[in-house]
Amino acid sequence: MGKLGFELQILADYLVDEIKKAERIFADETTLPTLAPGSGSTKTAYLWAYARDYAHPVIMCSSPAQSASLLR
Repeated sequence: MGKLGFELQILADYLVDEIKKAERIFADETTLPTLAPGSGSTKTAYLWAYARDYAHPVIMCSSPAQSASLLR
């Protein structure tokens, strides 16, 4: 991860902590095709969006596996 990624990780961690403090968390899971390196085909990846409510920021994360979750 480059310098910018390192600096942004602090902000991402803060947003996750704020979302976890909520009484209710709204989540959406979406699948999307991604290229499988070296195979010339696609595989399914997963994208999640988490939010506290409509007045706060949303954080999004992605993973190659459905079992991965940011808020566990």
